[in-house]
Amino acid sequence: MAGSSPRTLVTACIPTLVVTFLPEGAPGVHLGFQLRSQDPGQSLRMTMPHLLPGTIKPGSAVYVGTTLSNIWIQNNQVDLDYEMLDTHLGFSYGINDRIGFALVYDQRDFSGGTLDGFIQGFHDIFSIEQNGRDLVPRGRALIEFRDETGTVLANPDPSEFENSAITIIGQYNIMLNPEKVPVFNLSGSVRHALEPPVGSDSDDDFDWNVAVGLAVELSTRLTSCYHLGYTKFGQTDIVGLTFEEDAYSFIAAFAWRLNSQFSAMAQYLWNEEALEGFDSFSKSSNEMDLGLQWFIPREGYLEFAIVENFITLDNSPDFGLHLAYSRQL
Repeated sequence: MAGSSPRTLVTACIPTLVVTFLPEGAPGVHLGFQLRSQDPGQSLRMTMPHLLPGTIKPGSAVYVGTTLSNIWIQNNQVDLDYEMLDTHLGFSYGINDRIGFALVYDQRDFSGGTLDGFIQGFHDIFSIEQNGRDLVPRGRALIEFRDETGTVLANPDPSEFENSAITIIGQYNIMLNPEKVPVFNLSGSVRHALEPPVGSDSDDDFDWNVAVGLAVELSTRLTSCYHLGYTKFGQTDIVGLTFEEDAYSFIAAFAWRLNSQFSAMAQYLWNEEALEGFDSFSKSSNEMDLGLQWFIPREGYLEFAIVENFITLDNSPDFGLHLAYSRQL
């Protein structure tokens, strides 16, 4: 975070460790969604890579996916009402079981809320408070930040948040036992912004990420991985607001193998705050992803998930839909 150079120096010395579980003889398990954080603060720069390092298998593979997330935040200092379409296309190559690389293109587009009607209807059916959603026009796109006196500090057009980039990922697997977990993985990733969000230092367009994690087989059907990451950002000025220069993040992912083709999956994402001084928006974000993964023999993996905010509701996506596909070539 800004002003925390001692922590930054210590973290920069930590080896990059990311973990996932790919057991032999269990093709129906591929732990971890192709889904990064949809947090409105973190989604302007680098977050966890779409492909968790460690999921890269020997040989070539392609990945494609998209996530549509609805953002609704209304408090004393922040009004956010928009949708973000987060799309990615990736290619990976594993030299062997230990060494692999990936190249991923990502793009985030912002617009009005096509899911507004569905979300309001869902809240009505289950008698959930609308929290002001029903008092504004559907399909609205609004971004506004104010200080404690109510003075507007930033009121950008949503297009000023749009961004795209190329991320390079490298992994080195450390297998304690190729047939068992825990399995450790060394990795690192660098993101170069092709189209950064609007800001005075948008030419500082490189972010990098390191992490430490552990994968555990909890039973013959249930597997899990835990991933603690650190990201150092290049751009810190966005639409005139000063964002944090670094952040920690955490993922806990679980897969329950229903049969040889289907797995039920759950993924919890935590991100440190991206922007200080804005009421509840300046707290860490919590997201929960729930869905299914379908292993299609000789065709690849198809995954679907819903995205929900969790614990802190004023700085994470209100609701989202995720769909992705991957195939070994």
